[in-house]
Amino acid sequence: MLPESYEAVLNRYRAEKKRIKALFRFLEKKSKKELDSLFYPLYQEIFFRYDCTECAHCCSVLGPRFADKDVERLAAYFRMKKKQFASAYLETDEDGDLVLNELPCPFLCDDNRCLVYNDRPKACRDFPHLLDGMTKEVLRKTELNGSVCPPTAEILLLLADRFQIKA
Repeated sequence: MLPESYEAVLNRYRAEKKRIKALFRFLEKKSKKELDSLFYPLYQEIFFRYDCTECAHCCSVLGPRFADKDVERLAAYFRMKKKQFASAYLETDEDGDLVLNELPCPFLCDDNRCLVYNDRPKACRDFPHLLDGMTKEVLRKTELNGSVCPPTAEILLLLADRFQIKA
């Protein structure tokens, strides 16, 4: 269960869906350099206010994509063969990517910590991808991630306010 303040940010983000869509239409016209200069300082300012172990919403509702190196690393962690690990925890999605076969993540512990934190998939390490460099693909992911990640939602709402985006 999300802390009330975290849930409130996500609810505001969801309630302002039209305004957020307008924000992304505005952001898509910006260069990668401009986008990076917008997102990086806000990331530095906002993310420290949140404790991901109080939330873990991403681990509950999103499944990361597993690269071969992720499968190899986690199979070693569990002392399994790669095929055994994949068979136990993964499936192939409609895009041909390896993803978790169940949610919430089976490695999410009761205290919202990650059982495999040091060996977690790259997609988990990089989430919510705000420091990946704002390509158009990352920008699309960011819109989705705002609906599940409170600090990402807060950043996007702040940008909508800063640029006086109307619905």
